[in-house]
Amino acid sequence: MSELALLGNIRPEECLARLQSRNSNFLSDLLHRINAREDLSFTWYTPVPRLQQALEANRRNLDALPDEADIEQLLEPVRKALSTCSEKAVRRYAAQLIGSFPNASLTDPETYMAALVFDLLDCKIPDAILLLTCQEIRRTSRFVPTISEVLQMAQRYSDQWHEILAIPSALPRTRERLQYAVRCAEQTLEHVLEHGHKPPEGTRA
Repeated sequence: MSELALLGNIRPEECLARLQSRNSNFLSDLLHRINAREDLSFTWYTPVPRLQQALEANRRNLDALPDEADIEQLLEPVRKALSTCSEKAVRRYAAQLIGSFPNASLTDPETYMAALVFDLLDCKIPDAILLLTCQEIRRTSRFVPTISEVLQMAQRYSDQWHEILAIPSALPRTRERLQYAVRCAEQTLEHVLEHGHKPPEGTRA
């Protein structure tokens, strides 16, 4: 199966599900949540149940993080598919799109076709993104879309895929922050269980 065909048969949410089978949005949500937080530490007055809950959750999240190399291998054909933007493919998909609406009453089909091809090439829409875009339009639209609608849908797919492609580069920092959170929770929990909710020596109450 070619890279283009592969991407045409895998939606972004399905790709995420392959990356992490627990939940199609688990990995991207986890990366966003962890990296968006400024402080993952805990204090001596944090309640024990909350400390235990946070420790267990962070351990689970840490164990669930996949290996960067495994994700890169999975995403390699996606990167290749998104790196190709050819005039031949743009013209073919544009013609297929227009041909999918045989009852359409376009005032000037040639002008629409020329403008659509020009804008798709000008925006450098990858062939694979255009494939996904045209598939969705054919299957969900009853009327010929405006060029702006085509471009908006293509941009949505492009944003989804590039967010997924950014996952490997975000994993190291996320892993470090989760490890830090686990250490903080362990140390704080140990202190609280041994000394109660009393500040450590040298800490201002």
